[in-house]
Amino acid sequence: MSEMTLNDVVCLNVGGTRFETTRQTLMRYPYSMLARMFDPESNLQPGIMKDGAYFMDREPDAFKCILSFLRYGKLNPAFAQDKALASQLEMEADYFQLTELKEELKVCSADNFSILVKGGGKERLFKVAKLNVKQDSLVARILDQDRQVFPQDSKGRVLIPNLCPD
Repeated sequence: MSEMTLNDVVCLNVGGTRFETTRQTLMRYPYSMLARMFDPESNLQPGIMKDGAYFMDREPDAFKCILSFLRYGKLNPAFAQDKALASQLEMEADYFQLTELKEELKVCSADNFSILVKGGGKERLFKVAKLNVKQDSLVARILDQDRQVFPQDSKGRVLIPNLCPD
């Protein structure tokens, strides 16, 4: 492993799905297991090489999200909206010792959401955590996902059109 560089392309086979990334991406969070696995100075081996890729017996859907997180340094909130995927991601974050990802999952959890307000040619995005709201108030109706009082965009943000006057 002594000839490895941060710019090396690393091929991974995660649960039967092939991924390609750089060693630098995998080492973004130095105390994570992935960083230690692919650090040329580490004694922790990356795994078994099979057909030109390091094999990891992990969940590929969750690993796709992990790679995205490692590349951008933040979690796509859409990943956290899928409760099954978010649960899987939390387990994988534990396994790979990605405490930063676990924190992002808390921020993007189902108890948190975004409200996009449009009007007057402007858009404002509000990130909202748990709220105590009066029953039957406008906010309560917005939050009532069963009735879908207001539409949501593809990112799960509640859209409130024409709230701001032109």
